[in-house]
Amino acid sequence: MQIPAETAEALLQAFGVSRATRAYDRWRKPQGFDLADFDEVLFESPAVIVLDWRCCLADEASDFAAAFERCGFPLVFEELDDESLVLRSHDGSTRPIPAGQADDSDLEAAFREIQKCLPEGIEIRRSPENEGSDTSVFAVLRRSDWDVAEGVAPEVVAHFFCQLSQAES
Repeated sequence: MQIPAETAEALLQAFGVSRATRAYDRWRKPQGFDLADFDEVLFESPAVIVLDWRCCLADEASDFAAAFERCGFPLVFEELDDESLVLRSHDGSTRPIPAGQADDSDLEAAFREIQKCLPEGIEIRRSPENEGSDTSVFAVLRRSDWDVAEGVAPEVVAHFFCQLSQAES
């Protein structure tokens, strides 16, 4: 599948990518991008969180806190112990988040708990490829940005991300 250049640009804007990156320069063709290559470009977005199976969620918390900050909703993650974090919201409320070794179900559960702390206008989605993969991918966007992305290229968005509730087996 080919993603036309104009469509790719609009999609990248929705994901907060406003400048060409090395992956962008590498994979862009005159007519746009091949879907098979576009993940390398899209996943450089500050809204996308890529977690390797060897990581511990607590180790990555500061990296993905920036994605929430970008949505105008700063969250602070405080390490409680090796197995959990405390999520402190802007209003002072706290919520424990399981944060041990990253596997499919633990990460899904952790991001579901984080989603519960977010205002309605911010949504976390996951890659449909997470299950059984050694890498998990999540994205945090304002609902309005998801709407823009889906309005521009719904099939591309569905290829890379699904709602957390749709990811349950």
